[in-house]
Amino acid sequence: MAKESFDKIIEAEKDAEAMIKNTNEKSKELIKQAKEEAEKKYNIVLENANIKRKEILLKSENNAKEVLKKTTSKSEEEISKIKSLSTDSLNSLTKKLVERIVNFNGNS
Repeated sequence: MAKESFDKIIEAEKDAEAMIKNTNEKSKELIKQAKEEAEKKYNIVLENANIKRKEILLKSENNAKEVLKKTTSKSEEEISKIKSLSTDSLNSLTKKLVERIVNFNGNS
């Protein structure tokens, strides 16, 4: 009877060790799968962030080009206006500017 009990205890210990080993293997596999899944999700998030970054960058570049185009157009118009002034108008304008400077500063 004692021998049977002892054999049952030994058998139960072997079963418990096998269960622990099996559980450890399963937990390692689950951890591995979780890491792989996390890596995949991380890569997806990173890829989406890069796509969004590129979209924002492209939109900003297009906006900057549009502002530059408008500014250049206005500048060209102003240059054209200045170039179209006659010599008499320029002389008159220069005279008025000098008079204002002299009057502002006194008899300098």
